[in-house]
Amino acid sequence: MQSEPKSKRPKSGDHVDLELTQPEWSRFMTPEGLAEKAGTSRNDFGRMILKELADNAADAGGASLTVVDEDTVRIADSGPGIPQDDLANVFSIKRPLVSTKHWRMGRRGALGNGLRAVMGGLYILGGRLLVSSHGASSMVHVNDQGDTVVERIGEFHGDGTTITVTAPSLAVDAPFAAVAIDLAGCVVNGQRPCPNWFDLDAIRDLQRSARGVTAEQFVEQFNSRFIPEDGSAAISDMASEELLDGLQLGAKRSPTINALGKDAFAGSYARRNCQIRVGDAQLPANIEVWATSVLQDEQCTNTLVVNRTQALAEIVVEVAAKGRIVVGCGSNGYRFPAPDRDRKTLKPSVPLSFVVSICCPFIPILSSGKAPDIGPLSLDLLETVVKAGRAAQREVASVRRGMYPTIKEVVFASLPDAYERVSEGGRYHANARQLMYEMRPDILRLCGRDSFSDATVTQVAIPEFCEANPELTSGWKIAYDARGALYEPHTGRSVALGTVAVGDYTEQRLIFEGVVDSSTTVHALPEDRFAGLLFIEKEGFTELVTASGLLERFDLALASTKGMSVIAARALIDEMAGRVPDFQVFVAADFDITGQSIRR
Repeated sequence: MQSEPKSKRPKSGDHVDLELTQPEWSRFMTPEGLAEKAGTSRNDFGRMILKELADNAADAGGASLTVVDEDTVRIADSGPGIPQDDLANVFSIKRPLVSTKHWRMGRRGALGNGLRAVMGGLYILGGRLLVSSHGASSMVHVNDQGDTVVERIGEFHGDGTTITVTAPSLAVDAPFAAVAIDLAGCVVNGQRPCPNWFDLDAIRDLQRSARGVTAEQFVEQFNSRFIPEDGSAAISDMASEELLDGLQLGAKRSPTINALGKDAFAGSYARRNCQIRVGDAQLPANIEVWATSVLQDEQCTNTLVVNRTQALAEIVVEVAAKGRIVVGCGSNGYRFPAPDRDRKTLKPSVPLSFVVSICCPFIPILSSGKAPDIGPLSLDLLETVVKAGRAAQREVASVRRGMYPTIKEVVFASLPDAYERVSEGGRYHANARQLMYEMRPDILRLCGRDSFSDATVTQVAIPEFCEANPELTSGWKIAYDARGALYEPHTGRSVALGTVAVGDYTEQRLIFEGVVDSSTTVHALPEDRFAGLLFIEKEGFTELVTASGLLERFDLALASTKGMSVIAARALIDEMAGRVPDFQVFVAADFDITGQSIRR
């Protein structure tokens, strides 16, 4: 017997991990494995269980969902039912995958994992299943070895199948599963798929899965006039190229895709018919989006519906910087390419919630958890989101304009409260720009705007309010500043910050008499009047800072500007730093990109 190479032999005392072989079905019986298979967290296992059962009922027809109590939900359908002798196999975790999704008819089931995930979830949650069909009711559960145990407990006199499922606090997830019941109906408006929806790889996959099926039986599944030469031959033995060519040459009219319709959900509605490319095949798709506005303090929510049932996977619809739209599902995010990303935008000031529906005979998925691959539909989806979003925002703007037709009316309604807050009840000066910033969120929200001119508020609306309300504003202390200013300590002088003015200022001497004694005259340059500088990137704080005595105490001048116009301020700092030993500059700036750029 050949000995093992020395390099592979473990040294004496070394630990060697024992290799274990895990059957695939056992992954359904652990929280981590089921989360992978079902594509959802343990916290949502109850939601997943109800969704899978509701999907099957909706596909069968005549579906209903009833909340029995906080732990129990009943789901029924009027379909052909499940023979009692088949329960152990149908609800088995160990059975092979059985799925109708391969036929590309928009079925809700995806991979044949649905009932396996249901039974795994009930095992983990300690739940139970009562299945009533074909004249009897049976309790069904999975034991610790993964075997499905069926216990017949009574008779059943109804039609179809009724499943009563019990698990802790299960009823809270009933509204999620009820979407499939409410939207029950066929995705494809026909009985058979179109051969043009398949490519060679898809046909080969069908042939591999159709062991024991004849060519005649297989071809009968398609909406095609094709008749195979030997209909009794096994379809798995037929050349895939010949099969696909025959089906597509004999293809009949392609079935249409049913839309949910405008009234399926609330909100502004947009719809787009498009094509999705899957491999070498082109499939029809229908995208529908509903957009609704939310209040400023409410959270935006997004819902994804795939083939008439709510998906466990979350969809992200984000209005990013500059109103650019990002749509994502799973780990992938999509946006318009340039230049459309800056043209097809939404207003960030009007937050929206979205419901997105995608109907298609076959939607590629990213994982066994059925997260849809929206990449092939991303541009069409973005277009539909923008169309619905703009309609919702136009409606909001129309309503808001009816409430406050102009910025002036918003200011007139908001200014008294804004002044009370900014001035702390009239104790301090309130700068006009500070008042504008205080009212800005209300102006944007109520007027449906993304931006406005500051001067409209500071130079027009506020003065007009004061003029129109003299009694109310007679005691108000509102400060209106220039573009930028330097305020000296000790002297109380204020100098406008401009490049010419700064040049004149640095050469200007002030005459002070009686500083040393009554006969002494002092000619003081700026470096003799202060030893440091406090720079604030915004105006509006002069009165507050000067009233505090901070400047005189630390021998600091105060400089403030608006925005990035700080050339004059830099010139002043450069000049003073060359004249005053250990000249210090203290900066107060916003902690954002612009504020830090000004600081630097």
